[in-house]
Amino acid sequence: MSKLEDLSTNEVEQIAHRGRVILLLPVGSTEQHGPHLPLATDTILAETYADRFATAYRQDFDWFVLPSIAYGYCPEHSGFSGTVGVAGTDLLQTVVAVCQSASASCAATGVVIVNGHGGNRPILEIACRTLADQNDVRTLVVHPSALAAVTGQPGIPEVHGGRSETSVMLATRPDLVYLDRWGKDDQLDIDAEFIRKFVTNRGIDAPWLTHDPRVGRSGVIGDPTGADADIGRSILTAAVNSFRAVVDWFS
Repeated sequence: MSKLEDLSTNEVEQIAHRGRVILLLPVGSTEQHGPHLPLATDTILAETYADRFATAYRQDFDWFVLPSIAYGYCPEHSGFSGTVGVAGTDLLQTVVAVCQSASASCAATGVVIVNGHGGNRPILEIACRTLADQNDVRTLVVHPSALAAVTGQPGIPEVHGGRSETSVMLATRPDLVYLDRWGKDDQLDIDAEFIRKFVTNRGIDAPWLTHDPRVGRSGVIGDPTGADADIGRSILTAAVNSFRAVVDWFS
């Protein structure tokens, strides 16, 4: 596994000559994650998963982890300070351009887009299809949080900044997690039924907002209480094991 930005052009050429390069592009977001997690959470997690995938399957391919795209499509979080997003069309064009340029420059045989933010999902799936239609390089998008079991609190939908996401951050960047800033009173007004109907329901796409009182005034959709680094490590392991199917797809 190699981070592309750490290599010289000669090193890239030597590795590419073997004809087994797969690119990993982490795509995250800069957005609020409640009072206890940093704005960079989704980008950190996308990078973490990309690095772990490449390390775990280093015998199968030469993996180049590209510099991350740290700005995502996140209008649902625009009501909170610090959130910095881009238009969906801008994200789409950027991802397609980066993948096309990198695959040509590195003689890649495949590209894996590693998504760290749920709001990016429809954009990245269009990007993946666009790249598949326009290039000979095989491309797919992976949503790591969906590869592993989510361990939310009973009765509270696990969507954003809850126990599973906080646990993975505790397993990777505990220096950026501040659970003492979380208060249960932040979730007093949460409407679990509304969230199940209009946020997590895969049969309905609704333009919900995180600052809607029915969703939760803290910016968190879930409950980080009980988050633990061991839970985070188990989620990471499950996602890495599930990534075997991606490796097989390229083989």
